[in-house]
Amino acid sequence: MFKLPKDVVSDSEEGLKPENPIVLEGVTMADFEALLQVLYASHYAKDRPEPKPTLIIPAFRLANMWRFAELCAHLMPIAETMFSEVDKIVFAREFQLEEWIIPAHIKLCQRDSPLNSEEATKIGLSSVLFISRIREERLKLSGQIMADNIIRDRAEDWIKGGSQMKIGKSNTIGSIGADTAIDDSGATQYNALDAHSKPASSKDSVSHTENIVQKHPTLYFDDTVIFIKLEDTLFSVHKRRLIKSKSFSKWFELQNLSSKPEECNEGLSSENPIVIQGISMSDFEGFLKVLYASHFSDNRSSHEISLIISAYRLAVLWQFSELQDFLFSLVDQSFDDPGKIAFAKSFGLKDWLQAPHVRLCQRDEPLTLDEAKKIGVDSLLVISNLREEFPPKKLASHQSWSINCVGIYQRRDSYSYSNSNSTYTHCGSCLKNHPWPTPEVVKNTIETRIKEWIEKNM
Repeated sequence: MFKLPKDVVSDSEEGLKPENPIVLEGVTMADFEALLQVLYASHYAKDRPEPKPTLIIPAFRLANMWRFAELCAHLMPIAETMFSEVDKIVFAREFQLEEWIIPAHIKLCQRDSPLNSEEATKIGLSSVLFISRIREERLKLSGQIMADNIIRDRAEDWIKGGSQMKIGKSNTIGSIGADTAIDDSGATQYNALDAHSKPASSKDSVSHTENIVQKHPTLYFDDTVIFIKLEDTLFSVHKRRLIKSKSFSKWFELQNLSSKPEECNEGLSSENPIVIQGISMSDFEGFLKVLYASHFSDNRSSHEISLIISAYRLAVLWQFSELQDFLFSLVDQSFDDPGKIAFAKSFGLKDWLQAPHVRLCQRDEPLTLDEAKKIGVDSLLVISNLREEFPPKKLASHQSWSINCVGIYQRRDSYSYSNSNSTYTHCGSCLKNHPWPTPEVVKNTIETRIKEWIEKNM
């Protein structure tokens, strides 16, 4: 519709104003709400929806109908991976996925637990009957296993015999779309069978919506665009994204109170953008990538440390409290120890530094080049020195020894054993028969050293 030439569309302004909306018919409110929830689900938000069948199936139904090819391609593997076998049957029947039907039935025939009432209602009488018969026959085999190929052959014969498990032809993937046509009068029309929608005339819209239409409480979005200039580059950002920031919200409030036209219109056009200074281009780009990252998309940004640090830096600066809290928890739950060290150093989080440093000192595998680049030379040095003094693999095994053992020798800066006035270090060849401290004592010693190093250098 949007790509049709203006001279052949009856109303090129349709959908651009609340007074002249595009009217959809034949689409349920629940389906449309599900589609919008999926479309607008932010990848970096606490309230992102769970990919449950009650959300994915209706969203996929409209995405398929209106040919959201990328969204369909992303939702399909979610359904295949996360849906139960019962939900796969429901999904496959609606969208003619013949290759899903039989494997799902086979697994329901073979699983330990029988169907419950809710599952039976979903898949219907025909499937319940088939599954029940196969499960009963398997019990009669007295411990013998009914092979998958036997069940598969039985299911294929059952389908060919006219079973109600046959798939309908109305929702074939890729064949349903909001096909448009131009009638003799030049008005835009929608294929009622496919899209179930038809733009209403101005008169129809007024009479139909005068007393009924209301804004959806959560899914009516303000798509006002704010233009921002950074260095010599222009950006456009939706205002609804920016008002989640206390700083931007306050700025917009002051702008509305201003009596100067140039201030009132700042950011509303590309000729009069908001000019931001003191922010690096890479930080702002990373911030926008996170702000616009869709949860249901293959193009969503990965949890790269550099991206998260850039986004978190500006989220803190501009007081995006929700985004800030989510990114903080994401780092805590998802980042490895080198990533946590890099994050903590960037924002002066001393309390975060000790634990990952201690774990890197004690893990079996040495640091990689990429990890060393993340943590920096100062952390690399202290970790390497402690790993040399307390080799993790020897501590783990307590079984290494060598015929070239030179015993224990004194060293001033080494570990001081309890009940002794001397300071010792281990032999470089073995630990056999040496008064080596327990892992718990070693860990406490490393923790103390790291804590002292942090207090002195950070």
